[in-house]
Amino acid sequence: MQRIALIGFGGLGRLAAAGFARDPAIEVVAVAARPRQAEGVRAVLGDVPLVADAQALLATRPQLVVACASHEAFHAYAEPVLRAGIDRKSTRLNSSH
Repeated sequence: MQRIALIGFGGLGRLAAAGFARDPAIEVVAVAARPRQAEGVRAVLGDVPLVADAQALLATRPQLVVACASHEAFHAYAEPVLRAGIDRKSTRLNSSH
């Protein structure tokens, strides 16, 4: 089972989370999102920890971090994740297409 942490729970993050929830080979171990999104996270993923910073996210020991977040959130988490040697994938929607 692959342990995944998700950064962001907006439209794209919610779609990614729903896909992860349907895959029995994936365990979502943390979601970095705003506190107001906690209810939505629980509705999609169940009792997954909502974390507020990179150190809390890393403490959940993900094998892969998927970033579906703003530029600010991406930059706040990317460097610590990469320093920890964890694989990272980024997703973005390009509004010009």
